Amino acid sequence: MVIKQPFIFPKDLYLLTVHGHIHHSQEHVWLNLPPMQDISAELFELKNVGKIASLPDAPSWWEETLTWVESLFSSPDTRRVAEL
Repeated sequence: MVIKQPFIFPKDLYLLTVHGHIHHSQEHVWLNLPPMQDISAELFELKNVGKIASLPDAPSWWEETLTWVESLFSSPDTRRVAEL
């Protein structure tokens, strides 16, 4: 999930922790957060949430095609072992 619009949390919500999701060592929640110099780390915490400024590039069409072709030739048992 990527939220490109700048996201500002109202101060009424602090103490606030935002939890994201990680899958295969990759963050799956990205927020566009403006600099918050006046908020201390004790009041606001991000866990497993990426900042949109460091959002990784999307896979190229070539990488997506290779992944799809690979999935056609791998057996279900191979996929299950790879997931473990």
